[in-house]
Amino acid sequence: MKWLGWAWVWLPVWSGAGLGAIAQPSIAQPAPGDYVVEVKVEPRRAVPRRPTPAAPTNSPQFAPYTGPAPMAPRPNELRSFNSDQLDQQIQRYRAYLATYGTPDILIVGSSRALQGVDPVALQYALMQQGFPTVKVFNFSVNGATAQVVDWVLQRLIPAEHLPKLLLWADGSRALNSGRSDRTFAKILSSPGHQTLLAGNSPLAGTTQGTVLGQICADALPLAQQSPGVPSSTAARQTKSIPATECQQPAKLIVRQVKAIAPPPTGEAYYQALGLQLVNTQFDPGRYFQRYPRVSGRYDGDYQNFSLFGPQTQALARVAQFARQRKIPLMFVNLPLTTTYLDPARTAYERQFQRQMQALAQSYSFTFKDLVGHPDLSRNQYFADPSHLNRHGAAAIAQHLSQDLIAPLATVLPRPSASTSRPHAAFPAAVSRNAYLYLLTILAS
Repeated sequence: MKWLGWAWVWLPVWSGAGLGAIAQPSIAQPAPGDYVVEVKVEPRRAVPRRPTPAAPTNSPQFAPYTGPAPMAPRPNELRSFNSDQLDQQIQRYRAYLATYGTPDILIVGSSRALQGVDPVALQYALMQQGFPTVKVFNFSVNGATAQVVDWVLQRLIPAEHLPKLLLWADGSRALNSGRSDRTFAKILSSPGHQTLLAGNSPLAGTTQGTVLGQICADALPLAQQSPGVPSSTAARQTKSIPATECQQPAKLIVRQVKAIAPPPTGEAYYQALGLQLVNTQFDPGRYFQRYPRVSGRYDGDYQNFSLFGPQTQALARVAQFARQRKIPLMFVNLPLTTTYLDPARTAYERQFQRQMQALAQSYSFTFKDLVGHPDLSRNQYFADPSHLNRHGAAAIAQHLSQDLIAPLATVLPRPSASTSRPHAAFPAAVSRNAYLYLLTILAS
């Protein structure tokens, strides 16, 4: 299912009066406590229409259609993917979807992103920039390569739970095709992957709300139409649809918007958003008393270093996937300590930077290089020579928030003063909870 866009339309509800007329669409976001009706438009197919007493025969577009009986929910108990970290992240994402719905920003990557980009700090920083309702989840996994990220986005996460913006945070080691990709191999041989191949995702059935039923969306007054199609053309296309067939079935789901808690201090909340909190601060003197100092020439992460092969191909697939679905993609090359960047690793990093700049231009994604950034490469921000700690994760989130404003504004408009409180024109006696929002999600 391909999600192309969305529009908000508010419907006032007065006690005993039913639904009011559909108002002009606005970009206002529903507030906590409001009820939302989602119209999830399914892939186009012709199914018979059937007028009912509840719908006048002269308005067949609102009559329910006769289609296949809805399938009973499949048991979505979690089977292992041969990775404790991945299994835990799937459980956290399931809980997140059930509580908050699909995140606006999804962070992906390896352990460097898992403990290196703070979703709570990023939400707070973007709130300061005019995105008060933005939701962020960190779905990074230890050992994740480009192939693992590609698998997570295209195989594991259902289309309806993909974000509006992707933030891929990692580095050159995740795209080294010269070394063995043990993490990806273990996932492909796991019982969980076999369940996926059978069509049963552990993240299916986690949509918030209650399914009201199905309608025909051929003539819904949607606020958004296909780019480049004049309204007169769209009207002719609508009129040409046979009255006895529904070309565009849709599913109605009602849910109540829940409040997103402000950034607390408890570690449980950070973990619920996918972040692995690490409090250790890197001290080279003490660190190398416990661990051997390994030169970049003998570092297994750079073994047979090559940026041409399956990992680069996986990166290209992710970029194409994001572009097809109009999801902005930003790849962030996370910082490293000066202790870690010896001459051998520095040479590898420069090769990686050149390659990523070329790929970003070819596949239309953003490449943000933070290696060598003077303010973000301090030892106090790191837990070891190449992994950030919680303070570094917060600093990275704050820094990236500035770069995310422009791409995020294309998919998540900031509410203006006139639309931030769309209920102001209605009587004060009407409760906020007495409003319904109609969320229309288009698909092809």
